[in-house]
Formats: sequence, structure tokens, C-alpha cells
Amino acid sequence: MNSNGIQTKRDIEKKGTWLLFSIEGRICRKTYVIFLLIVSVGAVVLSFFEGATINIKEVNDAQIMYLILMFWPSVAVQAKRWHDRNRSALWVLIIFIPIVGVIWTLAESCFLRGTPGPNEFGPDPLLKEVIKG
Repeated sequence: MNSNGIQTKRDIEKKGTWLLFSIEGRICRKTYVIFLLIVSVGAVVLSFFEGATINIKEVNDAQIMYLILMFWPSVAVQAKRWHDRNRSALWVLIIFIPIVGVIWTLAESCFLRGTPGPNEFGPDPLLKEVIKG
């Protein structure tokens, strides 16, 4: 931030880099859901332009590239959400349990509030938003 308390372009770039590439820290539900929506809309738009198919076994090169590009940012964002719930980033692996893993991840990440106040992974992201606002 500059001396007037206004975020500079560099501050915004650093925050975006932290959000997408670092597994340290915490994020609130709102940030997590916005990320999910952006990734989902990107996948739908890509499918629309690349010729959507109902057959899940048919994946084109553009879809594979999108999956590869979004893999680490998705892991980083999910890890920060688990940190907000005061859980290790290893909880990201629960997604690999068929059906139950997806339901558990969505329930904890989208519907349950993070740990109030600071925890071992950092300060409460909601308190930061209140202080800034």
C-alpha cells in the first residue's frame, strides 16, 4: 500500500501470486467460492468453444491443458481453505476418496466458517477484511 492507504498494482499482483501459488496462510469461504466459480466458468466456456460432449471419456487437448494449468492454483487455494478450518494442507488429499471426499470437501470448505481468530496457519482472514473495510 502506498502512503495514502491505497493498494498499488504491485500489491494486487503480490496478493494474486500468493493466492494462486502459495500454500501458506488462510482464506475465507467467499474467496474460495469465487475461485471455484471462476475456474468452473472457465471450464464451461472452454468446453463450449472446443465442442462440448456428454461423453466424459472424450477430453480434448485444450481441456487437458486447462486441467494442468489449474492444478497447482487449485491445490494452493484448497490448502489455504483447509488452513482456515485449522487443518493440515494434507486434507487436500481427501478429494481422492470417491463421492465422500468431494462432499466432505465442499461441505467443510463452502459451508463451515473457519477458525475464529488466529490459528497455527495465520490470522483470521475475516478479521483482516473488517479492519481494511
